Amino acid sequence: MVRNEWSDSLRSDGADIVETGSEFAEAPSSISMGYLGKLRTIATLAAYLRDNQALVSRHDVVNLHNWPSYVAAWTARLLRRGRPPIVWTCNEPTEFWFSKNPVLRYHLHLIEKRAIKQLPAIVVLSTYMQKHLMAKYGAESTIIAPGVDPPGDAKETLQDRPAKKQRLDIVCYTRMAFFPVQVLESLLPREPGAVLHLFGSRAMHAYRYAIRRGLQASVQVHGWMPESDMVDFIASMDVMIFPHLAPFGLASVEALAVGVPVVSIAAGGQLDIIKDGFNGYTVASANPETFANAISSHLSTILSREMRLRCAVDAAQRFSWDRAADQYLRLFEDVEHRGVNPDW
Repeated sequence: MVRNEWSDSLRSDGADIVETGSEFAEAPSSISMGYLGKLRTIATLAAYLRDNQALVSRHDVVNLHNWPSYVAAWTARLLRRGRPPIVWTCNEPTEFWFSKNPVLRYHLHLIEKRAIKQLPAIVVLSTYMQKHLMAKYGAESTIIAPGVDPPGDAKETLQDRPAKKQRLDIVCYTRMAFFPVQVLESLLPREPGAVLHLFGSRAMHAYRYAIRRGLQASVQVHGWMPESDMVDFIASMDVMIFPHLAPFGLASVEALAVGVPVVSIAAGGQLDIIKDGFNGYTVASANPETFANAISSHLSTILSREMRLRCAVDAAQRFSWDRAADQYLRLFEDVEHRGVNPDW
């Protein structure tokens, strides 16, 4: 893998540009551009594409991640040049990026509607997203799920959980501040040793809500930690709850990979991930009582080594980075052989 001179400065502005292919004679060269959460990334990426046309044009494929990166390419007139072809990875429903701004919504939707039909390839993360694009635009897409790196052999790394525990550790990536605390509140009369572990952008909001409900003694908030520490932290949990609608849900895959079952809403990308009764449980709607019931009624199975082992082995088989990389390479080769983008 080769990083060009712009990479460090671009990452600091909320973008990431990675050049690949030069070390792999068998693989088509590609350039991948990702959006890391800052609106000014659109201008940063557009400037990069304009100022580095020679670098971009020597590649066979450009892979853009999420809608802001695609708008940057359109702004830089990359699509009008026709080469190299663009593979767009749509991580989330496209209206997510501009639905709160009516001016952007109108103008960018016109770009989106035309561009999606003309892209040579669109990648989505789940069946849910594939159906969304087909229903909205009649656009075909390829599902390539993100991967995880399982921590060694599952049988050796799994932590045993006794059937009768004094403490039940529940973890939640917090996108809904009230909901996980409400699950805990519903569960505590049945499982008084339950402890809710929160991480993510709204974890402190949830903790303040727990204080108002008098539940702070049963809630712990976890800040940023290195990836290796995060793996160990998740592996020490008993169960993850995943109550929000997501196009995929990488947090639940990361939990499964270290043998932690997931109780999830039966919607969105989770339908591709959670097999009810096999590696966790799904509930019909985001109702705290329903989530609490699913945990308490299946607790012995959730804590069993058999389910935890199934979680880890299944995640390693279905969601590996090697598998995702192979799928992308096959798609890049197919797009490169098919031809160029239509001329705008």
